Amino acid sequence: MKNSGQNDPFYLVRQEIQETVESLLSKFARWGGLSPSNPERLQLGKAIRQGCGNVLWQLDELQSAINKAAQNPAKFDLNEAELERRKSWLSTTRRQISNMENSVKAATERAQRGEPGSQGAVQKNDQFITDQRQQMEMITRQQDDQLEEINTAVGRLGQIGLTIHDELTTQADMLDELDEDVGVTQSRLKVAQRKIQEVIKKSGGKWYFCTIVTLIIVLLILIIIAVQ
Repeated sequence: MKNSGQNDPFYLVRQEIQETVESLLSKFARWGGLSPSNPERLQLGKAIRQGCGNVLWQLDELQSAINKAAQNPAKFDLNEAELERRKSWLSTTRRQISNMENSVKAATERAQRGEPGSQGAVQKNDQFITDQRQQMEMITRQQDDQLEEINTAVGRLGQIGLTIHDELTTQADMLDELDEDVGVTQSRLKVAQRKIQEVIKKSGGKWYFCTIVTLIIVLLILIIIAVQ
């Protein structure tokens, strides 16, 4: 997952849209409680329809951005599950706004035709507001939980990365020490080889064999000391 929530442009825009939707729902509740002949209802209706239009435009822009990201998810550090969550939120929010806009539009048209409102319409309006708010709260909680899981996973990955870094540093130090030991051993072997060659030149007969055996023993002792 990847894009950490609080800095992701999508979630910043989503938060802004949700605040606007919440404001529209409050206006919608106020609008539904007014009589059709109340001038305030007419003004609220216009404000709601205008606000819904603005939100739908924002959703269209966000949809275009998501469609572009879906063409190359890796470039935007996204996976299929995250793309589906974003598309689901867009679809749900668009449906909420469209239903609200259509309700105000239909009621306004009825009022213009002189048709009276009904108590049933008011109750239906109240139920709509309750349902939409509950749905919005549920979606927000789900996505907040998902963001928390993402942040926790990122934290775990960071800790694992630090552990790997420490282990690699330790291994590198051990390799450096081994290189130093090998260098010392090679130097000792070169010295021993030179001494052997000098002795060979000066020795002959049975002393040659004894000298070789002695030097081999000395060489083995030097190797054992170097390894320790």
